[in-house]
Amino acid sequence: MKKLLGILCILFLSSCATTVEPVSQASNPAKASPDVKIIYADADEIYIMEKKSSYLKRPDQDSIKTSFNHCSLNKKNSYYLYHTKNPIPYNVLKGMDPNFKNTYFGSKNDMYEWRSFYFNDAMYRGYRFVCANTKDEALKKPFSNSLRFVDIGGESIEAMWKAHRGTLITVEQKRFVSNEEKLENARITKAKQLKASEMLLEKKKKKIAKLEKNFKQECLNSSEYEKCLYEAERKDLDDKKALAKKLAAMPPTERHAYNCTEVFNFKKGTEKFNDCVFKLYTAELDLQKLELEKKVAEAQIKAAANSQAMAKAVANAQIASAKASRRSSDLNNSIKMMKMGSDMLSGSSSNSSSNSSSNNRLRTTCRNVGGFLVCN
Repeated sequence: MKKLLGILCILFLSSCATTVEPVSQASNPAKASPDVKIIYADADEIYIMEKKSSYLKRPDQDSIKTSFNHCSLNKKNSYYLYHTKNPIPYNVLKGMDPNFKNTYFGSKNDMYEWRSFYFNDAMYRGYRFVCANTKDEALKKPFSNSLRFVDIGGESIEAMWKAHRGTLITVEQKRFVSNEEKLENARITKAKQLKASEMLLEKKKKKIAKLEKNFKQECLNSSEYEKCLYEAERKDLDDKKALAKKLAAMPPTERHAYNCTEVFNFKKGTEKFNDCVFKLYTAELDLQKLELEKKVAEAQIKAAANSQAMAKAVANAQIASAKASRRSSDLNNSIKMMKMGSDMLSGSSSNSSSNSSSNNRLRTTCRNVGGFLVCN
């Protein structure tokens, strides 16, 4: 009785699907015969209806040939998938598997990939064929974003396909590849490899140039110059992490005093030192406020009930993020100018001192870490 109800359910759902071919596919050149009805086709897959279609039987030759023609036009092989039958005793999974009915009924037969989906506001059912270059690629090929698949649940075809315990088989139809195409493919592959190699080399050059701005002097006499640069960067990052941890344990006043003396070299008790502490203190309060605004905006995105509310929440989050970035940039510019003025007043006018001071100014930045400022 349960089996009968399941079959009736499937038959009822099947009757909801249209058998009218989309106008866009009426003149598709891949058709092996005028009777073939194509639902949807792109470079990666094609869906085909049949007059007496069944997910329990192999697609007919015209459909298979049509899929082959279509994939060949896109310079790919054609594939269709099916699960081999793997009958399961009725009582083995009962009470243990919530999908028992689907597993039991589906696994009694070979089952071909037969999909239900909406396309252009109409519901369709048809065999799915994949266009790919290998079986492994065909198995991993995602579904088109143009289709809205129907997962009806219960004892639907889709539910049975997912629950089927049989081996998934990929049937491959290889297209003929001429020697000219093989040579062209080899040329394209070689060109891609060369381009990838050039991009890696260019990326490495940019990385080395970036590292040299900070660590060139300490690595000039190293026998392994590039390795020294990377090692110096790693050590610098480790030191910054240790400093951030140290600063996190300090109370705000002590943390700001540390930054102003150790990072910006202002002497305690001077006007410049007091100005630095005040700037860091007010900036940290501003950044904490902006961080809170960002969190509120992110929460609003999650709570958005409709597209209009979502758009407004996203806009608020972007504004909050932009404010935080701008405030951090303003803070760094302000402190750099303040330090530059202090250096000029202190009389550091020699070339070496001036260059060293300039490099320090360029490398001195403040970041918001966990709600407090870390300067280095």
